Formats: sequence, structure tokens, C-alpha cells
Amino acid sequence: EIMKKLVLVVSFLFMVSLSFARTTLSAGDLAIFGANCDNPDDFAFVLLVDIESSTEIRFTDSGWESDNTFRGNEGAVKYTAPGAISAGTVITWVGNSANFVADNDATVGTNGFVLSASGDQVFAFQGVSTSPTFIYAIQTNSNQWQATSTASTNSAIPQGLTNETNAAAVGAGSGAGDEYDNAMYDGTTNFSSPSNALSAVSNNANWVGRSSPNYTFSASDWTLPVTLSSFTVQYISNTPTLFWTTQSETNNLGWNIYRSQTDILEEAMQINLEIIPGAGTTSEPTNYVYEDYSNLEENTEYWYWLESIDYSGLTESYGPISLIIPEEDEEPGSPEIPDIYGLYQNYPNPFNPNTEISFMMKENCIAELSIYNVKGEKISTLFQNKSVAKDELIRTNWDGKDDFGKAVSSGIYLYKLRTNKEDFIRKMILMK
Repeated sequence: EIMKKLVLVVSFLFMVSLSFARTTLSAGDLAIFGANCDNPDDFAFVLLVDIESSTEIRFTDSGWESDNTFRGNEGAVKYTAPGAISAGTVITWVGNSANFVADNDATVGTNGFVLSASGDQVFAFQGVSTSPTFIYAIQTNSNQWQATSTASTNSAIPQGLTNETNAAAVGAGSGAGDEYDNAMYDGTTNFSSPSNALSAVSNNANWVGRSSPNYTFSASDWTLPVTLSSFTVQYISNTPTLFWTTQSETNNLGWNIYRSQTDILEEAMQINLEIIPGAGTTSEPTNYVYEDYSNLEENTEYWYWLESIDYSGLTESYGPISLIIPEEDEEPGSPEIPDIYGLYQNYPNPFNPNTEISFMMKENCIAELSIYNVKGEKISTLFQNKSVAKDELIRTNWDGKDDFGKAVSSGIYLYKLRTNKEDFIRKMILMK
């Protein structure tokens, strides 16, 4: 199986639109970086966000028309994630064939997804074919998109996408038939963020093409210093305390922390006297804590940034996050629960080892509240078959233990509220 990880910076894991066991993607959350339209057909894409197990992504070679419908008469395939997959993972149709199935229908067509026969475009999307949400698109028949699709070999740019932002026309010339049979991104593979990677792949100047032979898709050189999954600040024992977690690091020398009384990075000053050591190179999550013992003004908002530094001196900044310093000896308590319905963010977060989970429903229901790890495995059931009345505020505590009474390790966990009306899910961080 060809599934190599690109270590790409993700500013916050919470940027991912999350539904349990499936991730809803937006335009630019992946990039298609190669297509072979000569037999054997193949295409490759890289994830730019984390996705959950069972996430489905559809791909079609059916052209897009000016009335925002598929031309049809072609076909589609569907990829289903076999587990939780990190941003930076490369997936190919041939190399990961076990996770693809035919997904033809009357809208995209029932002739099959056959690039070598009639396909000069590959579109990634989610949802039904009659109302798709496009994620990325390439075409190899021209370096310009057409006004509409008049044949199987041309296409308008799909709705919601922008050329050279989250789509690429990578043909040999501007004519509708100036095609490459095979094309591949051939630019730099060192980026400071997923957005920079997306921009580079979407620039057709970074692509190469030819009639034959087919390309071999590889991403072994696509590496970046850090994948940051969370960055938060809490006021604990009269001290601003910063927490951050990386999911992976590559050649990460360490960290600096910057603080300002505005949200402008250029006005911030470094507050750590010595570099905070990084984890070097690791594919395992790493947790960090920093306490700001500076004399800060009460009732004043402060902004914080992280700066990572790799062994070559390359830096990348994350943030900002902010905190208002309360009056002396005032400790923030559990925040006031907003008068809205649904599942609320746990408090405190990050936590060790106890945290409170609260929710309120807009109608009577039967509820179950459970804790899952990032693999989607249930580790604890806090309650089930609980009768919940409309407008009743429910508070419950999780002590950081599984159903067997064993304390779980530090990391990111999901808490899911399942009812007979609707389901909710949020993320939280256990930091020991």
C-alpha cells in the first residue's frame, strides 16, 4: 500500500470540520497532484487536513457545465478512509485500490471512471452528484478552463473552486485540445504550511506533462517541521499557562514564545530566555507546557504566538491566542453555560485528570455520552439510556479513565453525545 505521510503544518486541529467517524471537507482540504490518463490509469492526491475513519471522498472524470451540473456519460470512484489519517498522507488510486470502489450514477454517468478512454479531468468532491461540494480539480487537456463541457475531454471549472487556488489547469497549451496524457506536480516539496503547499500545487507552472510513459507518484521528500494540533492558554494559579500539542515533528530544534498587548505579531516580544527544546523528529504526539511568570497588568488582554525553529534555521509562527488577566487572586471558575442548545465545550480544556462536560437539549430525548480516542474506538461510556428533559442543563464529569478504571494517556479525545434526536461531537485534550 502506497500511503506515505507528508508532515504538513496544521495551525489548529479544530480547523477540521468534524462529524463522528467522517470528516466534512472544504475546498482546498486536499490537492490532486498527478494524473496518468494512459493505461494503466492512476491519480494521486495529498490530504492537507486530518480526516477521520470512514470519511468518503468521491472522484469523477465527468466534465462540469456552465449551468453547474455534470455533463454525465462518464463515471466516478469513491475513496473511504480505512482509519484516521493525518494531514500530509499521500493516496493513489492504484496504490490504495483496496479503499476505492466504483461509484457511478445517473448524474456523473454509468460508463465508469476511465481516464485513458475519455477523461482529461479529475474532480474531488463530497456529497451527492446532484449537489456536490467540490474539494479540488485538475484538467490535463488545456492550461485554461473552458466555458462549459462540450465533450468528455473538456470542462468548466467546478463551482466553488478558483483556478490556481484550489484547482489547476495543467495542459500543454491554451487550446481546448492542448492536452498532456500524463501530468504531475514537479515543484518544491518543502513548505511552511498547508496553504503554501496548496498554492504551489495549484500553480500550473509547477507541473510537467508528457504523452508517455506514465509518471510514478511519490511524496517521499514532502516534509515540514511541525504538525501542530492544538495551542491554548489557561489562567492557572495566577499564571498564564500555555499548552500545545504536536502530532509529528521533523528536525524541530525547538520553540520560542512571543507576547503582545495587540494581535499584531510584529509588535510582540519574545518572552522565553532560552529556546524550548523540540522533539527533533518524531511521528508521535508531543505535549508542551509553558508558564508565563511575567508581571502582567490586571484586566488586560494579552496575545501569544509560538515560533518553531528547525535545525536549518527555518521558522514558522502559529497563533495568536489571547487571555485576559483577571484581578489579583481571582481564579476563573467554570465558565457560564450559554443559553443555547447542544453539546458544550468541556471545561477545563486542556485538563488533568478531571473535566466537566455539559449539554442542553431543545426537546425531551434519550441520551448516551461516550468518550472515544482519535482512532474512533470507544474507551468510556459516561451514561446511556438517560432521560433528558427539554431545557435541562446536564453536567457530568470524566476522570480521564476508561471503562476498566485505567487512566488513559495524554492526548486528544472525542466526546460524543448520541440521542434519539441528533448526535453531537467535540474534541478535548488530556494533558498530564
